Amino acid sequence: MQGLYVDTHGVEAVKQKLREGYKVIFLPLYKTFLDFFVLQYVNLAHNIPSGFTFGNCEDTPRILLID
Repeated sequence: MQGLYVDTHGVEAVKQKLREGYKVIFLPLYKTFLDFFVLQYVNLAHNIPSGFTFGNCEDTPRILLID
């Protein structure tokens, strides 16, 4: 991976909705094991609080930190 493009206009729109009291749901565009980590990175980098995350145990890789 050479870089990560983040639509900062979209991030600002999400932050504005959060400030207004809206609940925001993030759905991954692709079903990869990396989606969760990318979402957490973007949330951290743009000061967006992380919310509730869930998944199907059969669809997750066996990672000690997650288990």
